[in-house]
Amino acid sequence: MSEETKQAASKTADPSPAARPSLSWRLWSKLPAPIRKWSRETIVKRRVAANYKYDMRRYVDASSTLTKEYSRESYRALITMDYHRLEKGMALPEPRLGFGVDVLKRLQRDLPKYISAHGHDDMTDVAFNALREYVGFHAKQGMDFPELQAFVDSQARRDGGCESGGTHALARREVEDATGFDASRFFMSRHSIREFVQAPVEAEKIERAVRHAMESPSVCNRQSWRVHWYRKRERIDQMLSFQDGNRGFGHAVPELLVITSDMSAFTKAGERNQCWVDGGMFSMALVLALHAERLGSCCLNWSVEASRDSAMRASGQIPDNEAVMMMLAVGEIPGELRVAQSPRRPVEHVLRRD
Repeated sequence: MSEETKQAASKTADPSPAARPSLSWRLWSKLPAPIRKWSRETIVKRRVAANYKYDMRRYVDASSTLTKEYSRESYRALITMDYHRLEKGMALPEPRLGFGVDVLKRLQRDLPKYISAHGHDDMTDVAFNALREYVGFHAKQGMDFPELQAFVDSQARRDGGCESGGTHALARREVEDATGFDASRFFMSRHSIREFVQAPVEAEKIERAVRHAMESPSVCNRQSWRVHWYRKRERIDQMLSFQDGNRGFGHAVPELLVITSDMSAFTKAGERNQCWVDGGMFSMALVLALHAERLGSCCLNWSVEASRDSAMRASGQIPDNEAVMMMLAVGEIPGELRVAQSPRRPVEHVLRRD
Protein backbone atom coordinates (compact mmCIF):
# COMPACT_ATOMS: atom_id res chain seq x y z
CA MET A 1 0.00 0.00 0.00
CA SER A 2 1.42 3.35 -0.99
CA GLU A 3 1.94 6.14 1.54
CA GLU A 4 -0.86 8.19 -0.05
CA THR A 5 -3.24 5.23 0.18
CA LYS A 6 -2.33 4.68 3.83
CA GLN A 7 -2.96 8.36 4.62
CA ALA A 8 -6.34 8.29 2.84
CA ALA A 9 -7.38 5.14 4.71
CA SER A 10 -6.28 6.68 7.99
CA LYS A 11 -8.37 9.82 7.37
CA THR A 12 -11.40 7.72 6.45
CA ALA A 13 -11.15 5.56 9.53
CA ASP A 14 -10.34 8.32 12.01
CA PRO A 15 -11.50 11.75 10.84
CA SER A 16 -10.09 14.82 12.52
CA PRO A 17 -12.07 16.29 15.45
CA ALA A 18 -13.24 19.20 13.30
CA ALA A 19 -14.65 16.81 10.70
CA ARG A 20 -16.48 14.56 13.16
CA PRO A 21 -20.24 15.09 13.56
CA SER A 22 -21.27 16.48 16.92
CA LEU A 23 -22.71 14.19 19.54
CA SER A 24 -26.15 15.81 19.15
CA TRP A 25 -26.07 15.22 15.40
CA ARG A 26 -25.04 11.58 15.87
CA LEU A 27 -27.89 11.05 18.30
CA TRP A 28 -30.30 12.87 15.96
CA SER A 29 -29.30 10.72 12.98
CA LYS A 30 -30.06 7.54 14.95
CA LEU A 31 -33.61 8.61 15.81
CA PRO A 32 -36.42 6.97 13.84
CA ALA A 33 -37.62 9.02 10.85
CA PRO A 34 -41.12 9.69 12.32
CA ILE A 35 -39.58 11.16 15.49
CA ARG A 36 -37.19 13.35 13.47
CA LYS A 37 -40.15 14.60 11.40
CA TRP A 38 -42.18 15.36 14.53
CA SER A 39 -39.22 17.19 16.11
CA ARG A 40 -38.67 19.34 13.03
CA GLU A 41 -42.36 20.27 12.91
CA THR A 42 -42.37 21.14 16.61
CA ILE A 43 -39.32 23.39 16.24
CA VAL A 44 -40.82 25.19 13.25
CA LYS A 45 -44.19 25.64 14.97
CA ARG A 46 -42.55 27.09 18.06
CA ARG A 47 -40.53 29.45 15.90
CA VAL A 48 -43.62 30.62 14.03
CA ALA A 49 -45.54 30.98 17.31
CA ALA A 50 -42.76 33.14 18.79
CA ASN A 51 -42.95 35.49 15.78
CA TYR A 52 -46.74 35.66 15.98
CA LYS A 53 -46.38 36.50 19.67
CA TYR A 54 -44.02 39.34 18.75
CA ASP A 55 -46.55 40.68 16.23
CA MET A 56 -49.46 40.27 18.65
CA ARG A 57 -47.67 42.08 21.46
CA ARG A 58 -46.85 45.03 19.24
CA TYR A 59 -50.37 45.23 17.80
CA VAL A 60 -52.02 45.07 21.22
CA ASP A 61 -49.65 47.70 22.61
CA ALA A 62 -50.09 50.07 19.65
CA SER A 63 -53.79 49.72 18.87
CA SER A 64 -56.68 50.62 21.14
CA THR A 65 -58.05 47.06 21.37
CA LEU A 66 -57.50 46.78 25.13
CA THR A 67 -57.38 50.34 26.41
CA LYS A 68 -59.53 53.45 26.48
CA GLU A 69 -56.51 55.63 27.26
CA TYR A 70 -56.09 56.66 23.66
CA SER A 71 -52.92 58.02 22.16
CA ARG A 72 -53.26 61.04 19.90
CA GLU A 73 -53.12 58.83 16.81
CA SER A 74 -55.74 56.44 18.23
CA TYR A 75 -58.06 59.35 18.99
CA ARG A 76 -57.53 60.71 15.49
CA ALA A 77 -58.46 57.29 14.09
CA LEU A 78 -61.68 57.07 16.10
CA ILE A 79 -62.82 60.58 15.15
CA THR A 80 -61.79 60.08 11.52
CA MET A 81 -63.83 56.87 11.29
CA ASP A 82 -66.89 58.71 12.54
CA TYR A 83 -66.71 61.86 10.42
CA HIS A 84 -65.97 59.64 7.41
CA ARG A 85 -69.19 57.74 8.12
CA LEU A 86 -71.01 61.03 7.66
CA GLU A 87 -69.13 61.71 4.42
CA LYS A 88 -69.97 58.27 3.05
CA GLY A 89 -73.62 58.67 4.01
CA MET A 90 -73.89 61.99 2.23
CA ALA A 91 -72.15 60.55 -0.85
CA LEU A 92 -74.85 57.91 -1.36
CA PRO A 93 -77.26 58.33 -4.30
CA GLU A 94 -80.16 58.84 -1.88
CA PRO A 95 -78.96 59.67 1.64
CA ARG A 96 -81.37 58.68 4.40
CA LEU A 97 -82.55 61.66 6.43
CA GLY A 98 -81.37 61.65 10.02
CA PHE A 99 -78.74 58.96 9.50
CA GLY A 100 -75.80 58.55 11.87
CA VAL A 101 -77.36 59.57 15.19
CA ASP A 102 -74.88 57.45 17.17
CA VAL A 103 -72.01 58.90 15.13
CA LEU A 104 -73.10 62.44 15.96
CA LYS A 105 -73.19 61.62 19.67
CA ARG A 106 -69.67 60.18 19.59
CA LEU A 107 -68.28 63.16 17.69
CA GLN A 108 -69.84 65.57 20.18
CA ARG A 109 -68.22 63.53 22.95
CA ASP A 110 -64.79 62.90 21.40
CA LEU A 111 -63.99 66.14 19.59
CA PRO A 112 -63.94 68.31 22.75
CA LYS A 113 -61.75 65.73 24.53
CA TYR A 114 -59.31 65.65 21.64
CA ILE A 115 -59.21 69.46 21.33
CA SER A 116 -58.65 69.81 25.07
CA ALA A 117 -55.68 67.43 24.95
CA HIS A 118 -54.14 68.28 21.58
CA GLY A 119 -55.75 71.44 20.26
CA HIS A 120 -57.20 72.01 16.80
CA ASP A 121 -55.50 70.51 13.76
CA ASP A 122 -56.29 69.44 10.20
CA MET A 123 -58.33 66.46 11.43
CA THR A 124 -60.64 68.51 13.66
CA ASP A 125 -61.13 71.03 10.83
CA VAL A 126 -62.21 68.24 8.49
CA ALA A 127 -64.53 66.75 11.12
CA PHE A 128 -66.30 70.09 11.71
CA ASN A 129 -66.61 70.70 7.97
CA ALA A 130 -68.31 67.31 7.63
CA LEU A 131 -70.67 68.24 10.46
CA ARG A 132 -71.44 71.59 8.80
CA GLU A 133 -72.34 69.84 5.56
CA TYR A 134 -74.48 67.34 7.49
CA VAL A 135 -76.44 70.21 9.07
CA GLY A 136 -76.72 72.04 5.74
CA PHE A 137 -77.84 68.92 3.87
CA HIS A 138 -80.66 68.30 6.33
CA ALA A 139 -81.65 71.97 6.44
CA LYS A 140 -82.34 71.80 2.70
CA GLN A 141 -84.68 68.89 3.41
CA GLY A 142 -86.50 70.83 6.15
CA MET A 143 -84.83 69.06 9.08
CA ASP A 144 -82.96 71.22 11.61
CA PHE A 145 -80.28 70.23 14.14
CA PRO A 146 -80.01 73.30 16.39
CA GLU A 147 -77.99 71.53 19.12
CA LEU A 148 -75.50 70.18 16.57
CA GLN A 149 -75.20 73.60 14.94
CA ALA A 150 -74.56 75.18 18.36
CA PHE A 151 -71.90 72.52 19.05
CA VAL A 152 -70.10 73.27 15.78
CA ASP A 153 -70.30 77.04 16.38
CA SER A 154 -68.86 76.72 19.88
CA GLN A 155 -66.15 74.12 19.25
CA ALA A 156 -64.87 74.71 15.70
CA ARG A 157 -61.77 76.77 15.07
CA ARG A 158 -62.64 80.44 14.86
CA ASP A 159 -60.53 81.12 11.78
CA GLY A 160 -62.23 78.28 9.92
CA GLY A 161 -59.13 76.10 9.43
CA CYS A 162 -58.85 74.05 6.26
CA GLU A 163 -61.69 73.75 3.76
CA SER A 164 -61.54 69.98 3.24
CA GLY A 165 -64.15 67.58 4.55
CA GLY A 166 -67.63 66.50 3.64
CA THR A 167 -68.32 65.83 -0.05
CA HIS A 168 -67.85 67.61 -3.37
CA ALA A 169 -69.29 67.24 -6.85
CA LEU A 170 -67.36 65.22 -9.40
CA ALA A 171 -68.06 65.26 -13.15
CA ARG A 172 -67.28 62.23 -15.30
CA ARG A 173 -65.49 64.58 -17.66
CA GLU A 174 -62.91 65.37 -14.96
CA VAL A 175 -61.98 61.70 -14.73
CA GLU A 176 -61.84 61.35 -18.51
CA ASP A 177 -59.60 64.40 -18.86
CA ALA A 178 -57.25 63.16 -16.13
CA THR A 179 -56.89 59.69 -17.65
CA GLY A 180 -56.38 60.59 -21.27
CA PHE A 181 -52.98 58.94 -21.63
CA ASP A 182 -51.55 55.59 -22.72
CA ALA A 183 -52.10 53.63 -19.51
CA SER A 184 -50.79 50.38 -20.99
CA ARG A 185 -47.50 52.03 -21.92
CA PHE A 186 -47.23 53.59 -18.46
CA PHE A 187 -47.70 50.31 -16.61
CA MET A 188 -45.64 48.20 -19.01
CA SER A 189 -42.69 50.63 -18.80
CA ARG A 190 -42.34 50.19 -15.04
CA HIS A 191 -39.60 47.77 -14.00
CA SER A 192 -37.68 46.99 -10.85
CA ILE A 193 -34.56 49.14 -11.24
CA ARG A 194 -31.28 47.97 -9.74
CA GLU A 195 -28.94 50.46 -11.39
CA PHE A 196 -29.11 54.14 -10.54
CA VAL A 197 -27.43 57.42 -11.39
CA GLN A 198 -25.00 58.11 -8.56
CA ALA A 199 -26.47 61.43 -7.50
CA PRO A 200 -29.12 62.51 -5.00
CA VAL A 201 -32.71 62.72 -6.19
CA GLU A 202 -34.38 66.13 -6.09
CA ALA A 203 -36.32 66.21 -2.82
CA GLU A 204 -39.35 67.72 -4.55
CA LYS A 205 -39.76 64.61 -6.72
CA ILE A 206 -39.99 62.24 -3.77
CA GLU A 207 -42.18 64.62 -1.79
CA ARG A 208 -44.54 64.95 -4.75
CA ALA A 209 -44.64 61.16 -5.22
CA VAL A 210 -45.54 60.65 -1.56
CA ARG A 211 -48.24 63.32 -1.81
CA HIS A 212 -49.76 61.58 -4.82
CA ALA A 213 -49.54 58.14 -3.19
CA MET A 214 -51.53 59.54 -0.28
CA GLU A 215 -54.56 59.54 -2.57
CA SER A 216 -54.65 55.73 -2.34
CA PRO A 217 -57.64 54.15 -0.53
CA SER A 218 -57.48 53.86 3.25
CA VAL A 219 -59.89 52.11 5.59
CA CYS A 220 -62.25 54.80 6.92
CA ASN A 221 -59.73 57.39 5.68
CA ARG A 222 -57.41 56.69 8.62
CA GLN A 223 -54.25 57.11 6.53
CA SER A 224 -51.95 55.02 8.70
CA TRP A 225 -49.08 55.19 6.20
CA ARG A 226 -45.64 56.50 7.12
CA VAL A 227 -42.50 56.83 4.99
CA HIS A 228 -39.02 56.93 6.55
CA TRP A 229 -36.51 58.49 4.14
CA TYR A 230 -32.78 57.78 4.42
CA ARG A 231 -30.19 59.66 2.34
CA LYS A 232 -26.85 59.28 4.13
CA ARG A 233 -24.64 56.52 2.69
CA GLU A 234 -23.70 55.10 6.07
CA ARG A 235 -27.32 54.88 7.24
CA ILE A 236 -28.52 53.35 3.95
CA ASP A 237 -25.82 50.68 4.11
CA GLN A 238 -26.69 49.97 7.73
CA MET A 239 -30.39 49.59 6.98
CA LEU A 240 -29.82 47.42 3.92
CA SER A 241 -27.55 45.10 5.94
CA PHE A 242 -30.73 43.73 7.51
CA GLN A 243 -32.34 42.99 4.12
CA ASP A 244 -31.31 40.01 1.98
CA GLY A 245 -32.56 41.09 -1.45
CA ASN A 246 -30.18 43.94 -2.32
CA ARG A 247 -26.99 42.00 -2.97
CA GLY A 248 -24.98 43.38 -5.86
CA PHE A 249 -26.59 46.82 -5.97
CA GLY A 250 -27.46 47.91 -2.42
CA HIS A 251 -24.15 49.73 -2.04
CA ALA A 252 -25.19 52.06 -4.91
CA VAL A 253 -28.75 52.88 -3.79
CA PRO A 254 -28.97 56.72 -3.63
CA GLU A 255 -32.22 56.99 -1.64
CA LEU A 256 -33.87 54.46 0.64
CA LEU A 257 -37.50 54.61 1.78
CA VAL A 258 -38.98 52.38 4.46
CA ILE A 259 -42.76 52.24 4.24
CA THR A 260 -44.67 51.51 7.44
CA SER A 261 -48.22 51.53 8.77
CA ASP A 262 -49.05 53.00 12.17
CA MET A 263 -50.97 50.35 14.11
CA SER A 264 -52.27 53.05 16.47
CA ALA A 265 -54.85 53.81 13.78
CA PHE A 266 -56.62 50.49 14.37
CA THR A 267 -59.08 49.79 17.11
CA LYS A 268 -60.07 46.13 17.40
CA ALA A 269 -58.89 42.55 17.03
CA GLY A 270 -60.58 42.18 13.66
CA GLU A 271 -58.30 44.89 12.26
CA ARG A 272 -55.08 43.11 13.21
CA ASN A 273 -54.15 42.63 9.52
CA GLN A 274 -55.54 45.92 8.21
CA CYS A 275 -52.19 47.68 8.39
CA TRP A 276 -50.88 45.33 5.69
CA VAL A 277 -53.86 46.07 3.43
CA ASP A 278 -53.63 49.84 3.80
CA GLY A 279 -49.84 49.81 3.75
CA GLY A 280 -49.73 47.53 0.73
CA MET A 281 -52.04 49.72 -1.35
CA PHE A 282 -50.05 52.81 -0.39
CA SER A 283 -46.77 51.08 -1.25
CA MET A 284 -47.92 50.24 -4.78
CA ALA A 285 -49.31 53.73 -5.26
CA LEU A 286 -45.95 55.16 -4.22
CA VAL A 287 -44.08 52.92 -6.66
CA LEU A 288 -46.32 54.15 -9.50
CA ALA A 289 -46.06 57.76 -8.33
CA LEU A 290 -42.26 57.50 -8.40
CA HIS A 291 -42.52 56.01 -11.89
CA ALA A 292 -44.62 59.03 -12.92
CA GLU A 293 -41.75 61.20 -11.65
CA ARG A 294 -39.44 59.21 -13.98
CA LEU A 295 -37.61 57.74 -11.03
CA GLY A 296 -36.55 54.13 -10.75
CA SER A 297 -37.44 52.02 -7.73
CA CYS A 298 -36.98 48.48 -6.50
CA CYS A 299 -39.24 46.94 -3.85
CA LEU A 300 -37.22 45.16 -1.16
CA ASN A 301 -39.35 42.76 0.82
CA TRP A 302 -39.38 42.76 4.60
CA SER A 303 -40.36 39.18 5.44
CA VAL A 304 -38.10 38.61 8.44
CA GLU A 305 -38.25 37.18 11.92
CA ALA A 306 -38.78 39.18 15.07
CA SER A 307 -35.13 39.58 16.06
CA ARG A 308 -34.13 41.12 12.73
CA ASP A 309 -37.23 43.31 12.59
CA SER A 310 -36.46 44.65 16.06
CA ALA A 311 -32.81 45.31 15.19
CA MET A 312 -33.64 47.12 11.94
CA ARG A 313 -36.28 49.37 13.44
CA ALA A 314 -33.85 50.27 16.24
CA SER A 315 -31.20 51.15 13.66
CA GLY A 316 -33.62 53.25 11.62
CA GLN A 317 -35.37 54.79 14.63
CA ILE A 318 -38.71 53.37 13.50
CA PRO A 319 -41.27 53.40 16.36
CA ASP A 320 -42.51 50.09 17.74
CA ASN A 321 -46.12 50.98 16.88
CA GLU A 322 -45.34 50.99 13.15
CA ALA A 323 -45.43 47.77 11.10
CA VAL A 324 -42.84 47.69 8.31
CA MET A 325 -44.33 47.03 4.86
CA MET A 326 -41.16 47.08 2.76
CA MET A 327 -38.00 48.93 1.89
CA LEU A 328 -37.88 50.83 -1.40
CA ALA A 329 -34.66 51.66 -3.25
CA VAL A 330 -35.08 54.87 -5.27
CA GLY A 331 -32.93 56.79 -7.72
CA GLU A 332 -32.63 58.46 -11.10
CA ILE A 333 -32.57 56.02 -14.03
CA PRO A 334 -29.39 55.94 -16.15
CA GLY A 335 -29.50 56.44 -19.92
CA GLU A 336 -29.09 52.71 -20.62
CA LEU A 337 -29.45 49.69 -18.33
CA ARG A 338 -30.69 46.14 -18.24
CA VAL A 339 -33.77 44.97 -16.33
CA ALA A 340 -35.28 41.57 -15.64
CA GLN A 341 -38.11 40.69 -18.01
CA SER A 342 -40.18 39.09 -15.23
CA PRO A 343 -42.92 37.84 -17.61
CA ARG A 344 -46.43 37.71 -16.19
CA ARG A 345 -48.82 34.80 -16.34
CA PRO A 346 -51.81 34.90 -18.71
CA VAL A 347 -54.60 37.13 -17.40
CA GLU A 348 -56.89 34.09 -17.33
CA HIS A 349 -54.79 32.69 -14.50
CA VAL A 350 -55.67 35.71 -12.35
CA LEU A 351 -59.08 36.81 -13.61
CA ARG A 352 -61.72 34.23 -12.70
CA ARG A 353 -65.03 34.86 -14.42
CA ASP A 354 -68.30 33.66 -12.90
